Amino acid sequence: MNSTVVSSLAEQRRQQTDLRLEELQAAHRLQFQVGEHRPQTTKNTWSGKQKEFLDWNVCKGYQNDLINEGKFLLFLHEVKDRRPYKRGRKRSSIALSRTSEPENCRPDHLGWHTLDGYVNAVMDLWRLQHMLGRYPPEFPIPARPPSVKEFLKSSKKDVMDRENAMFLDRGIGTLADEISAHEFGELAKHYWKLDSEEGLKQRTDYLLSFALTCRGDNLRRLKLSEIGHKFFPGEGVSGAHLLRTVWRRSKKNQFGKVQQNALMRHSSVSLCPFGSLSLYFFFRFQVRGDPWPDLSEASRWYNLFVLPNGIHSDKPMTYTKQYEAIKAAQASLGLAITTKTQMGRKGGASMAENLGASEASVDKNGHWQVRSRGGAYTNNVIPWECVRVLAGFSADPKQYYLPRALLDPPEHLRKLVFPGLEASQQQVASLLSSGVRKTEIAGQSFLSLLDHMRTVILQDSAILIADEDHSSHAIWQHPIFSSEAFTTFAAELSGKISSTVTPSTIEVLRALPAVGGHLCELVHASAVHSRSISCLDQKFDQKIQQVNEDMNKNLLMIRNECLQVMASTLTGLGNCMSTQVGFDASADAVAVASRPSESLHFDTNGNADYIIEPAAIVPDPVVVVPFRMNKLEGM
Repeated sequence: MNSTVVSSLAEQRRQQTDLRLEELQAAHRLQFQVGEHRPQTTKNTWSGKQKEFLDWNVCKGYQNDLINEGKFLLFLHEVKDRRPYKRGRKRSSIALSRTSEPENCRPDHLGWHTLDGYVNAVMDLWRLQHMLGRYPPEFPIPARPPSVKEFLKSSKKDVMDRENAMFLDRGIGTLADEISAHEFGELAKHYWKLDSEEGLKQRTDYLLSFALTCRGDNLRRLKLSEIGHKFFPGEGVSGAHLLRTVWRRSKKNQFGKVQQNALMRHSSVSLCPFGSLSLYFFFRFQVRGDPWPDLSEASRWYNLFVLPNGIHSDKPMTYTKQYEAIKAAQASLGLAITTKTQMGRKGGASMAENLGASEASVDKNGHWQVRSRGGAYTNNVIPWECVRVLAGFSADPKQYYLPRALLDPPEHLRKLVFPGLEASQQQVASLLSSGVRKTEIAGQSFLSLLDHMRTVILQDSAILIADEDHSSHAIWQHPIFSSEAFTTFAAELSGKISSTVTPSTIEVLRALPAVGGHLCELVHASAVHSRSISCLDQKFDQKIQQVNEDMNKNLLMIRNECLQVMASTLTGLGNCMSTQVGFDASADAVAVASRPSESLHFDTNGNADYIIEPAAIVPDPVVVVPFRMNKLEGM
């Protein structure tokens, strides 16, 4: 082999090696990006299980950590048979009280969902090994082996059998494991009685989770730039002001899809998430004195959280605080509810549908419904039925009516709330007019929300201060609520509410369901009577038909009997005539009697008409004695 061929082969080998290195580098970059964008909860869950597999692989004495079907199945069988570790979804951050459970309080087997989590984690590791080139290029992309699928099916049945044998609580996951309407209100009171900014924040988190049917991490990540205000003048008697939210990243939304929710002011001031958020913002920015958001640049306020971690507005509330707050609230009321940070998502969806919202409306509000046209055409459509019932109103339109919104506070009183708002509004208007920014939709919507919150704070406060359960709170120590202007407004609003009757349109709409129900009862009774009459008609028709059939049978029998009598009579007459006249008429008489039925004519009373004229049938050349048979009586 000459040197030219050798050098050519070496060059080809070098090029192939370089290409393979580039492929592996691309795979490493992709893996890094996947790891960066993967939800934190998924990373925390899978990393521990993957480490457990690698440690098990070493203990078993395998020469390498490459995964195959047999090794995968053996690992799952050994994991299934061991006792579960101490619970602790976030062991590094959850309080000691949660992780230090006694041994006898923990189950003695792994649940099916845990086993499925192990399968997902090991499959992720397997695909990573393949992507990083640790298998031959022709090796297929790893997929769940059939044996692993069968293992999960069998394990699901085994887990169910073990749980039945251990008499585990069968109320978990049922209606008994959800919060009731009374408990819903009592939990809101618990947070209020904490008498602190932290209590107001936890109360807001709690009420928002139900109204928006969202997960705990959605609210922890929610930022000021992702909330705003929208007014719908056609809703209810005088229109409805909605608080809008947008989620651009969540557990099921990793690609920045715009997912929106909205809520309206609740019929009960003590359960209103809109009012709760407004009061929390008042305490945060005006009582404690948190720096007012600077809207001059997006970078200065886009990363500020709605529910921050303490005084750090640029850091979100932690999972630990959210979880422990819900757990403490449930414990204070003696509630044994298994869900914590997803209590609002689960309970809000059930509550909405039980109160009359359609399944489609609930799905849209919770973003469970995935359709191809959802993002492009229906993303800005409000799931009104769900929004209405979660605000304490009927799912039917035009019934939204807030007595506490009958009177707007005077402008000079409104401007005492959020005094920095006008400066921010002028700031944004200046940026737009000068061309520094082409649009500032998020900023304008947020400022519009703060402006409406001024009204909400004053109206709700006037009612809450007069309520025995809410009259005591640190927020009422602010000078605004002891000012003469507020006292006067509160008295006027109270008088307005007591002297104003519910609009007639609302009363009619509220009465319509009862009227409709009565009409339905009348229609049902009418249908029952109609069915009874129809049944009687059917029976009557059957009886008439039976009578007609019996009459026809009787007439046929009578006719046959008459024909027999006639035949006998004619035979006798024929014999008589043959004796006297000299011919045999018996055969002709029988022939006459046996003529077809059209020779006989019956009237409506069943009587036979004239039957024969023998003169017409007697053969020639015999002398004929004409005679006629008269109408037979009784036929």
